Amino acid sequence: MSKKEKLRQAYGVSDAEMFESSKTKRGFFITDKADFIAFDADFADPYAADWLTLITGAEDIDSDETLDDELVQLTNAVEDEMENCRDKFQDSKYFIEKTFPNDPGKWNEFGYDNYEDSRRVQIKMIQFMKTFHKRAEKYKLQLIAKNYTQLMIDEIEARRKALDDANQAQEDYKGELGTETRDRYTKNNELWNVAVKVCAAGKRIYKNDYEKFQCYLLPPGEESPEAISITGLITDSVSGNPLQGTHLELVPPGVGTDTAANGRYSFGALPDGDYVVTVTLVDYVTKTVNVTITAGNAVELNVQLDHV
Repeated sequence: MSKKEKLRQAYGVSDAEMFESSKTKRGFFITDKADFIAFDADFADPYAADWLTLITGAEDIDSDETLDDELVQLTNAVEDEMENCRDKFQDSKYFIEKTFPNDPGKWNEFGYDNYEDSRRVQIKMIQFMKTFHKRAEKYKLQLIAKNYTQLMIDEIEARRKALDDANQAQEDYKGELGTETRDRYTKNNELWNVAVKVCAAGKRIYKNDYEKFQCYLLPPGEESPEAISITGLITDSVSGNPLQGTHLELVPPGVGTDTAANGRYSFGALPDGDYVVTVTLVDYVTKTVNVTITAGNAVELNVQLDHV
């Protein structure tokens, strides 16, 4: 892959939904394995076992949310050390000015003139603290005479090193984050592509068995338009929020499906004719809608449910 190419996620649903869908499709596949092998010998063992290995490997990789949480912790650690460095300098100014009263030239040697430029940027602050420590060592006899102890001087370097370590940990993790993200995309896309292949075969194997055909539809929004006859979004009539887990029953032929996390659902290719869709969800009023399929055109059926 060239530097200009960016690895992209091959699916639009969440990773969790993709994993769940892959495991569900694999269960269907195992039940129907003989039909798949008869259709294409490549589906013979160890196809199902290899598929499970892909599922397990993909699920073992940390999600973006987990990785982001770790980066936030490291960023917070950097900011804590930045604040420690700022506090150390501000505390030290009392003794610097006590040691060198009314001497801006000396104050600037300790960094007075570039502190504001350094206090918000960690790399600059690391260098600032390094110079600050050198000057404190240079004038330590005068400072110690004014009660700025060697222990206080040593703490300047300790604060610089703590900031440097926190900054390096953050930068190292950012590099690892890019690698882990690429690995996750690669493994997840490989897993998704297996599900896509199985579903493509399943829709051909069961083109005359509607109940089986429905089993091999990809998640709502991911299936090719020609495979879909009825699709839509189920939402709360008050908030407009999508409703996950809503059950839709289609008659005929008497099959059901549930909405995904985004509230979407779909029913596969149907013959032209009249159908009844019943929409149910706990704590909501059940709705029944009549749908007519003509000329093989897909129908967008969006339903708003009212609370009981």
